[in-house]
Amino acid sequence: MVATKGGLRRPNGAWTVDGDPDWLRASCERSLQALRTDCIGLYQLHAVDPKVDFRRSLDALIKLQENGKIRHIGLSNVSAAQLESALSLALIASVQNRCNLFDKRDFHNGMIDFCQARQITYIPYSPVGGHNGHARLSREPLLLQLAANYEATPHRIALAWLLHKGQHILPIPGASKAASIRDSLQATNLALSAEDIAALDRLPDR
Repeated sequence: MVATKGGLRRPNGAWTVDGDPDWLRASCERSLQALRTDCIGLYQLHAVDPKVDFRRSLDALIKLQENGKIRHIGLSNVSAAQLESALSLALIASVQNRCNLFDKRDFHNGMIDFCQARQITYIPYSPVGGHNGHARLSREPLLLQLAANYEATPHRIALAWLLHKGQHILPIPGASKAASIRDSLQATNLALSAEDIAALDRLPDR
C-alpha cells in the first residue's frame, strides 16, 4: 500500500499549509505522475488549513476518490472534533498524528481509542520521538534497562510499545538506513511484558 499526503507548500524552503481544493487536486496529480500510477492507495490531507473551510478541503479528496484517483482518504494532524466532522461526510481510513513514548497526547485525549472503535488505522509519525526524542531514547534509564533485558535497541523497544497498544496502530519509523529498517522490523516480534508496558506508559511526556 503506497500512502502519501497533500496540502502543504514550500515557499523559499519553508513549510506552509494550503488546503485549497485546487491545490489539493494539483498536488494529487503531481503525486500520481511521480509514482507512475493511476490511483494512490491512501491519500491524506497533511493538515487542516485554518484559512480554508475544512469541508471544502475534504470535498476535494472525496471528488478525487470518486474519480478513481485515490482509493482511501486519510487525515493527518487532526483533532477528534475534526475527525468526527469528516466522518459525517466520508469514510476516513486513517489518522496520521504525532505520537510516541514522549508525546502521548492522543492516548490522553481519546483519539486512539476512538480510531479503534471506528476501525480507523492510526498511523503515529515520529514514533521514536523525532530528532530530539531519538536522542532521549539513548539516554532514558528505563529504555536502556529494557533494551538490555530484551537484547534489543531502545528504538525497537519504543516501536514495540506502540505496536502493543492496539492492532489498529501502524507506526512509520524513518527508513534512511538499512540497519534501522532491519531493527524496526524486529519490533513486530518483540513481546513486552504487561509490567514493562505499564512502566513505559508512566514515562513523562516530553
